[in-house]
Amino acid sequence: MKNTNPNAKHRNPFAQAAWVESPSHAWLAIPRELLKRFDLEQSISEYSYQQNHKDGTPLVFLEEDSDAHKVIKKIGGRLYAIADGNGWIKTIHVNDKFFNWAEKYEATWNI
Repeated sequence: MKNTNPNAKHRNPFAQAAWVESPSHAWLAIPRELLKRFDLEQSISEYSYQQNHKDGTPLVFLEEDSDAHKVIKKIGGRLYAIADGNGWIKTIHVNDKFFNWAEKYEATWNI
């Protein structure tokens, strides 16, 4: 995901993350590459989504109640707190039909 945020070059893995919030739920959007890098692809539930960004970057939308926290814990809660505290993690508000276009998460998804 091409990030125009000046902090995108930072080594913090969460520098390109974003929360996608609907009136009823939320997902943490991250580049799928982070799941590979931290060996998390097999531990994500079917309640998360996946889709390619318009620039071709594979993204994963991690369900807030389990998958997002699992990934934050594995990659590092301190790194997440730094990224969030610096305003690098944006919040995008959507309606409840936002994920009608996305696919359910699959660990074997071809990217």
